[in-house]
Amino acid sequence: MCIVVLSIGVTIKETARISGFCEKTVASIKKKLDSNELSVLFVINGGGRKSPLADFESDIIEEITSNAYYTKQQIADMVFEKYGIKVTQQAIGKLLKKGIKLLKCGSLPAKADPDKQRNFYETVLHPLMKQAKDGVIELLFVDASHFVMGCDYLGSVYGFVRRFIRTGPGRKRYNVLGALNFVTKKTYNNYK
Repeated sequence: MCIVVLSIGVTIKETARISGFCEKTVASIKKKLDSNELSVLFVINGGGRKSPLADFESDIIEEITSNAYYTKQQIADMVFEKYGIKVTQQAIGKLLKKGIKLLKCGSLPAKADPDKQRNFYETVLHPLMKQAKDGVIELLFVDASHFVMGCDYLGSVYGFVRRFIRTGPGRKRYNVLGALNFVTKKTYNNYK
């Protein structure tokens, strides 16, 4: 529309008002029209400027997936420290949209010492298991669970806004002590 209006002789100021472009943009278009550079006007540019992270993107993504970063600010600090590029959390957010998500961590049991375990089994547990099989003692394996009522088991609900549900104060709990007889495999429990 801007080209048509300019080509019929309307002023830059009036064309800017009609088209909604700023006067500087209209003046640039008029200059190209006057110098017969019409083909340049119909080229679609990529728009915007190149991200400062573009050259290091794959290295940064590898670093993020190799090490633990909990916040966008930590990632921005790492980028500044390693590459000397100061970026905002918003720029890091755009980078993370390439498939990296903030995911809840799972836990793995700490690595046990196999020598200590083997020693305990050979010197303590195995002799007790043998005595239990011979009927000399009753060997029970015991564990406890503690069920807290009303704190973390709310589930999910669809809606436009987050919903809050009244719960207990978190002081009410069920303590369950369970035991398994090594020989008979009979279970015992005690609720409190």
